[in-house]
Amino acid sequence: MTTKDEKQIETGKSALRRSYHESMRSFAREILEDAVKSNYEDYDEAEEYIQEQIDQTADGTEWVIYTGQSLDVMVVSDNWLAIEDMGPVESAAFTTIITQAAYFAVRQDIVEYVDAFKDEYWKEENPKSHRAVKAKLLR
Repeated sequence: MTTKDEKQIETGKSALRRSYHESMRSFAREILEDAVKSNYEDYDEAEEYIQEQIDQTADGTEWVIYTGQSLDVMVVSDNWLAIEDMGPVESAAFTTIITQAAYFAVRQDIVEYVDAFKDEYWKEENPKSHRAVKAKLLR
């Protein structure tokens, strides 16, 4: 393989990685925006809603439901081994294992972006934010 070919491959992987992480950031922001708009009065309810949305988003994204894109997740996600945290994988078809692994990687990536963005959405100055609700409940 020539240096030119290797450069093209790296350029392609870089573009794929960028597209993937843009999707994960977008999912995280949508989940947090929806949680804030839902105006939960209980912090635990808000957290439960966020976790449910993360699960549903990861389960329904094209990065998981299409085998080709599931394979791409294995290339671009830092959490491609997240499936190991779920315990032993039962024997299954290759495509099933790949989509399961992609689900756990995507889910963990969304979780990490949600955690990174929470402060942006949960400001105490915002009376409808979850942090403000939690502070109010703890008084």
